[in-house]
Amino acid sequence: MTDGNAVRSPSSTEILLVGDADRLAPARSTLQDVFEEVQLRFQRRPSSATSFVQAAGRPPGDELDCVVLDAAAVDEDPAALVRTLGDAYADAPLYVVVDDPGAFGAEAALDAGATDVVRHQLTSRSVFGHRLRDALGQDSHAASADTASDRRADDDAFDVPDATEGEREPTDGHGDDPPRERASNTSRPTAPSDAPLRDVDRTRDVDRTRDVDRTRDVDRIRDVENELVQADSREAIEQALCEHITELDGMAFAWFGAAISEYSAIAPRAWGGDGEYLGRVSVDPTENDGPTAPPAVRTLVSGNTTEVPTLVPGTADVEVGGEWRDVAVECGFRSALSLPVAFDGVHHGILTVYGDEPGVFQDHQGTVVRELATTAAYALDTLEEREAGAETSTFVAEFLATTPRTFLPSLAASTDVEVTIDQLYKSENRTRAFLSVPDGHAAAIERFANRHSAVVASQTLPADEERVAVVTRDPILETIASEDGALRGFDEREDGVHFTVELSTGTDVDRVRSLFDSAGDDVSVLARRHVDDSRGHEAGFAAGLERRLSATDYEALRTAHAAGFFDETRPTGMAAVSDLLGETTQETERRVRSAEARVFDALFDR
Repeated sequence: MTDGNAVRSPSSTEILLVGDADRLAPARSTLQDVFEEVQLRFQRRPSSATSFVQAAGRPPGDELDCVVLDAAAVDEDPAALVRTLGDAYADAPLYVVVDDPGAFGAEAALDAGATDVVRHQLTSRSVFGHRLRDALGQDSHAASADTASDRRADDDAFDVPDATEGEREPTDGHGDDPPRERASNTSRPTAPSDAPLRDVDRTRDVDRTRDVDRTRDVDRIRDVENELVQADSREAIEQALCEHITELDGMAFAWFGAAISEYSAIAPRAWGGDGEYLGRVSVDPTENDGPTAPPAVRTLVSGNTTEVPTLVPGTADVEVGGEWRDVAVECGFRSALSLPVAFDGVHHGILTVYGDEPGVFQDHQGTVVRELATTAAYALDTLEEREAGAETSTFVAEFLATTPRTFLPSLAASTDVEVTIDQLYKSENRTRAFLSVPDGHAAAIERFANRHSAVVASQTLPADEERVAVVTRDPILETIASEDGALRGFDEREDGVHFTVELSTGTDVDRVRSLFDSAGDDVSVLARRHVDDSRGHEAGFAAGLERRLSATDYEALRTAHAAGFFDETRPTGMAAVSDLLGETTQETERRVRSAEARVFDALFDR
């Protein structure tokens, strides 16, 4: 492996990245954001540990500070490659990037001699760079923590020349890449020349304290990360997240909640600290909306992070109004941060944290909370994918609504024609239902839907007078869609509206019933029965496929399918699909094409 003629700055950090350029692009971007001055050397994917030795030889160990190996970089015995790198660079820490789940996991990498491991899905997060930086005892530049956290791998492609192995990538603006914008290093402020010596010493003491705190938090995040990804239930992940956050300095209270949609109340699922606050504040967007709503409600409605730097009365920038703020102050809270817990476009809930001092989330601790939320989202995503692949059976439950109020029971009680729902799904906080109706009745069903308060929009599909598309916040339909269930039928009888739902084995029927009954339909469970099913492999494939798509592309593809765009006769065109989605035909076509390509890749490139 050549090292070119690049001259290394004595103060720079040199890191060797071994593996596939595309897979290591997130790691490369993170390291450039975190390190003040770094030179990255790249070794392309070797076919085996032996071929790596032949290509690389044994480079001078004093020229390298760290090695980052993607465990997927070798097809034959990745443990041998870990050992080879460990021998070749004995004085440099060896960090191994692993897939979880994967054939070569964290435990195997550590057994082979890795210094530490990081999951590939988290290499784009700033905690990865800080972990390496702190292990090497280096300073980081003051790049925005949010920029590092939110960076996407495809925003900064790993452009490595094909002809040269081991080429360095200077990041000081003197290479082929344009100069990178850098913020000034504020981690070690310089005192004026006439400042008293004690002020300089005090500044250094503060900096040393911050470095110790940051190192401690990085170690804590690593431990929490391992705990979260190894948890065997959603409840365990959510509870551990909240408890560990409240162990951080300055954190007074943390809670995790989830809602069926942006119109539904947030149900607290776990919390760390005294839960008195949750018992005194409403987190229902229908009761408490707008700029003075609780942070969790604002995050639910907007889909974005909500930060309240100070809650202290009399402070110039304190928010006005809002009963929640008064309760928070009484509970000892002085600042707040609420953020969506999401990974790869899949939303799992909302994390809200309260600090015991103003501005606590605008410093390092805010970054730590965001990193833990991302780790929890990844853990929840991985858990759901595992569970989807393991599901091998379903059950059918019959419910009775004796006081029809919401859309589904009201529809059954108000029409004499047979209506079926042949497509029902949720995407981006919206629940879509496609209703099949007898000839000549679509207009009447559409008028009924438009008059109902639980319907956001409805329309009869063009060229198909027997189907009506509805966007609804009906709690029954929303719950079925959220549980990835199916409505197998509904009809009115003498004692009320009966409806049958198919759900995955392991679903809590009592919890589902309470969600059905949230609007006062007086819902009860009549019966349930097990259904033999052998769709475990297909369910796992479908779950993995869904995670390949962005939320918007998934919605476009599923809406096009539900509307009949892919039918052999194609009664519905792209223009009609774009009308359902509320966007231009060109945008819909682009999203559908993008989603189709990923579906075919998943199907044929496995």
